[in-house]
Amino acid sequence: MDVAAATEADVDRISQLAARTTQFNLLLRRHTPATVSQLLTRSGTAITVRVRDRFGDYGLVGFAFADADSDAGILRVRDFFLSCRALGRNVEWRLLQALGERAAAAGLSAVELRAASGPRNQPGRMFVGSARTHFAATSRPAGALLDPARLTRADWREIEAPRQHPPRHQSAPAHAHDRQHVRWPASLDAAHRAAAAIRPTEQGTALSTVFVAPETATERQITAVWEETLGVRPIGVMDDLFALGGDSLTAALICVRLRDADLHLTISDLLQQPTIRGCARLSRPAEPAGAPAAVVADLGEQPPASLGQARIWVAENIQVHSNNQIIPTAHRITGPLDLGRLRQALQTVVARHPALRTALDDRHADAPTIRLDHFDGP
Repeated sequence: MDVAAATEADVDRISQLAARTTQFNLLLRRHTPATVSQLLTRSGTAITVRVRDRFGDYGLVGFAFADADSDAGILRVRDFFLSCRALGRNVEWRLLQALGERAAAAGLSAVELRAASGPRNQPGRMFVGSARTHFAATSRPAGALLDPARLTRADWREIEAPRQHPPRHQSAPAHAHDRQHVRWPASLDAAHRAAAAIRPTEQGTALSTVFVAPETATERQITAVWEETLGVRPIGVMDDLFALGGDSLTAALICVRLRDADLHLTISDLLQQPTIRGCARLSRPAEPAGAPAAVVADLGEQPPASLGQARIWVAENIQVHSNNQIIPTAHRITGPLDLGRLRQALQTVVARHPALRTALDDRHADAPTIRLDHFDGP
C-alpha cells in the first residue's frame, strides 16, 4: 500500500473515483478534472493511496484532501473517498492515519472528520463513527475531532472494521389492531390526495453537485454562516440548503445570523434561492439598526407548499376539523392597555412575517399551494 501526495497526473483518476464512488465518499462530493486541479493548487494536504497484492495492482483507489485551520489548530478533512474494491482491507484506516501524520507534523492538535448522509453512504458513516470511538481527541470537546498523535501511533492493520448491525424488528404494541386506536382518512378522496401529496416527485441532487469554492467576500461570509448553522463542512456555493438538511427554521436562523454580520437577506429570498451563490446575489448590506419597517412579501403566483406544509395539509385531510395543528395560549395583561398601540404592533408583526398570513390553498390544484392573505389587523 503506497500513500503519496497527489499530482496532476492523478487528476483524471481522482475525478473518476469521485463520480463513481457512492458507498465510501464521506462528504458525497463530485469532482471534475478541473475542480481536482483547483484543489491541488490550494494550500492543503492532498494525498492518494495505491494498493497492490499478489493478485495484481489495483492502482489509485483512494483520495483525501484537507486544509489547516491554524487559528483553531485543526486539520479539516474536505474530501475522503475510496473505491469499493478497496473496502475490507483497512485502506481507509491507512489513509486516515496519513492525515493524522501530516496534522502532527504541522503542529496541529486535531483532525476534523465528518460524513454526510446519503442513501448508500452507510459504510462511510460507520467508519467515521468508529474513528471517533478509537481516536477521539480527549483534549477537545466531544464531536468530530480526532487526535493526530493517537492516529500516528496506531497500527492500521489491526483496527477492526465497523460492522453493520442487522435491522431490529420491533413487535407491534398490543393495541395496534384495536380500531379505536387507528385513525382512518375521513374519505377515500382524502386518502388519495394524502398519498399523492407525500409521494416523492423528484430526487434531490444538491449533494451530488460539483464542489465550487466561494469566490467573493460575500460568498465567503455566507458560507461561514451556513457551515456554522448546519454543522456541515465544507459547503460549496452551489449546494442546496434543503439537501444539506436545512428547513425553514434553519433558513430563518441563517438570516438572523447574517443580519448580525451586517448582511441583509430575507427568508423569502433564501427559500427562492437556497444556494450560497444565489443568496450572495440577493443579499445587500444591512441598514443601521432602528425601527424595522414592515415588509410585505409578494410571492407572485402561488408556489407549491413545502414538504413540511404538505405534511400539515395531509394531516388535516386525514382527520378533518381536528385541532392537532393548533397550540392555544393566553396571556393576562394588567394595568392600562393602549389598544391602538397593541393593534399597530400586531399589524406590524403579521405584515413583516409571511408565515403568520400563510394559508394552504387546494382549490385549484392536486397538491396544496401557498396563499398569502391580506391582514387588516384585529
